[in-house]
Amino acid sequence: VPVGSDAVVKVEDTLQRVKSSGEVEIDVLVSSKAGANIRQVGSDTAKDEVLLRRGCHLRASELGVLAALNRSCVSVFCLPRVALLSTGDELVELGQVPDESRGQIVDSNRPLLCAMVKELGAMVTDLGVVKDEVECVRATIADAFKFADVVITSGGVSRGNKDYIKEVLEELGELHFGEMCMKPGKPSTFATVKSAENQPRLFFGLPGNPVSCFVTFKLLAAPAILKLAGMGSLRSPVYPRVDAVLCQPVQMDPVRPEYHRARARWDSGRIVAESTGFQRSSRIASIAETNCLLEIPKASGTLAKGTVVKALLLGGLRPEAEGFPSAPQAQTALGSCKRRRVGLLLLDTAQSSKVTEVLRASLDGPELREERRPKEAEAVKKVVESWCQEKNGLDLVLVLGELGVGNKDAEAVDTLR
Repeated sequence: VPVGSDAVVKVEDTLQRVKSSGEVEIDVLVSSKAGANIRQVGSDTAKDEVLLRRGCHLRASELGVLAALNRSCVSVFCLPRVALLSTGDELVELGQVPDESRGQIVDSNRPLLCAMVKELGAMVTDLGVVKDEVECVRATIADAFKFADVVITSGGVSRGNKDYIKEVLEELGELHFGEMCMKPGKPSTFATVKSAENQPRLFFGLPGNPVSCFVTFKLLAAPAILKLAGMGSLRSPVYPRVDAVLCQPVQMDPVRPEYHRARARWDSGRIVAESTGFQRSSRIASIAETNCLLEIPKASGTLAKGTVVKALLLGGLRPEAEGFPSAPQAQTALGSCKRRRVGLLLLDTAQSSKVTEVLRASLDGPELREERRPKEAEAVKKVVESWCQEKNGLDLVLVLGELGVGNKDAEAVDTLR
């Protein structure tokens, strides 16, 4: 900025004319003020301000920030090296024609696992199909640990007479568990094997059924790979855990809790989940378009349509037909035979002016009770209980606040429920 100037006017807000003498005359078409359109040196970022934190995923926007800081080199976590293999004499490679007389099937697990590992940004090595011979299994896994940080196998972890994975892992390292009380994925196996540098390498033995393979990778292997890549902390959930409303009845298992595959979407301001259908662990079609796993408790009987369950979001919510997302439609079933008593509980800094206007207009001048409390379960409980115990009671209780998917928010919602 030239000395003596204290504002800049944009070119498009001026009109330039050239006189016959050759002089240029500029008309300024807008008013201005001191400091307009001037960026002071250093004003974008304060001294000692943190712009990118440890564990931040370097995407296009973060690389732009580094370029603006003239940082062409930064320290990063190495991408985890993941080795994949399938076991089973019945398996043939993708593109080959299976011999049905010998009970052969196409190996769908390895392409599935390769794609999921790549989605996490890790480096993957495909070691192919290994014969159901203990020497072959042992040699292939041992070779994989010479270069891989994580080894993932598919099949060979159950109790068949040719399921050698657990036997081999007990020889090569430490077997931490070989079964889990969950559905699908009961025979899932986890072990560690020491490298030549005496560093522990991770091993995940996933079931051979493709749905079990998918679910256990998402719940067991994926969080570990992301942790090795430096993303997030051990206390940060990989998948947001939210409330979802069942779109149809769901049968429960009396022996094991189940991770039910479903498609979650917005519907009238809430998350609803539609089952992907028949949930047999061999039916790979049940994972198509799956974006959440419903946590179905171990119990007898059936969860009715409309039941609220916990859901782990594996991806973004699907939009509803009318848009994404939509506001709930205002409805009331209170009638108008008397003056209604309404309690309005405001959490933290929530504002009530707009809500109050709507209430007064839709309920014909209700009697409003308003309380403000911190977003804490115990504080919410005391207010609502005191309102419900009053002699005349309240016809309607509204809670207004920013309730998301964090633990504190979930506790407040559970208390209200």
